[in-house]
Amino acid sequence: MLKTLYIKNYILIDEIRIEFQDGLNVITGETGAGKSILVDALAAILGDSLSKDSIRRGESKAIFEACFHIAARDEMSALLLENDIEVIDSELIIRRELNDSGRSRSFVNDTPVPLTVLQQLGDLLVDLHGQHEHQLLLQPARHIDYLDAFADLDNLPDQTKTAYLILKERLKAFQTLMARKNESDKARELQQFQYQEIAAVDPQEDEEVKLNQEESILRHAEKLQYAGNRWFAMLYEQDGSVTEILSLAQKELADLASIDPAFSEIAQECEGARLSIEDISSKLQK
Repeated sequence: MLKTLYIKNYILIDEIRIEFQDGLNVITGETGAGKSILVDALAAILGDSLSKDSIRRGESKAIFEACFHIAARDEMSALLLENDIEVIDSELIIRRELNDSGRSRSFVNDTPVPLTVLQQLGDLLVDLHGQHEHQLLLQPARHIDYLDAFADLDNLPDQTKTAYLILKERLKAFQTLMARKNESDKARELQQFQYQEIAAVDPQEDEEVKLNQEESILRHAEKLQYAGNRWFAMLYEQDGSVTEILSLAQKELADLASIDPAFSEIAQECEGARLSIEDISSKLQK
């Protein structure tokens, strides 16, 4: 129920406050007395468009305010709760201010709100009917509303909208789950591929140590080859090599053994040393 209507600096109105009583209230007057201005002001409070030209000449701001006594309704309560609007003693005070730049501010119980909230509240609080209301019958966009009302299906559009939003939310959740499943499948396929690659290589225990050793050998191959060739030459290949000297020593000591048998054991040791050096030389060539 509309309890009060306050208007300041709007078109021809300087300032006015109207108190409404319970039941039917009638505002009468001659044509041009300003009755429609009151209706337009109420419409502005409930979210209709405003022009800065509607501000009273010489003023910088127009103010519109209406006080409603509201009953408990689920849709109304949900809207107020959603916008953090506190209601005391079932009173709803809607205030709108228009400045000379054409911008407006809206408040519900002193809480700033966007214009859309006023429009939503207007749908719940007030039905405005003009003298040309019957012309709405000619608008095709309205026909579905009339059919719903005639069939007593006023709640069906809201129920359908709610069901659609629930379906949309669940479809989104389903798509999210499917996306996660696809990601999981791709990850599993990658892991299976990596496992097969590793299984094909057939890694063995301590293989990393061996591979590091092989890598080190390959990295120092030139150095190893140079050293191996040099020592092979010194031990076996070149003139005056160790094996050549040991061979000469073995022969000479064997000859001395015919004079002194004690040289026989030494000659055998030289022969063993020569064979060991030849074995080492052979390994250096591999």
